[in-house]
Amino acid sequence: MTNSTPPDNYEENFAHLKQIVERLEREKLGLEESLSLFEEGMKLANLCDHQLLEVEERVRVLVSGNETLTPRADIPLHAVSESTVDDRPLEN
Repeated sequence: MTNSTPPDNYEENFAHLKQIVERLEREKLGLEESLSLFEEGMKLANLCDHQLLEVEERVRVLVSGNETLTPRADIPLHAVSESTVDDRPLEN
């Protein structure tokens, strides 16, 4: 990714960041190459963080516009997983 524009795709950016981290951990690199990879990794980490914040904001806007979803935010997770719905298959 050096000297190129990172993709807008979060998954691709995160996968590339993971490759950089694995390479820094696995290989014995020189100081300059390590620093270069570290800088690229930091840029990708910041980009991924920014992309996640944008998605979080979009979700917040969508949820806040739907009044039926807002009150349900206080339902504890165990109540959902322990629902009284039986395990019978749906009939067509």
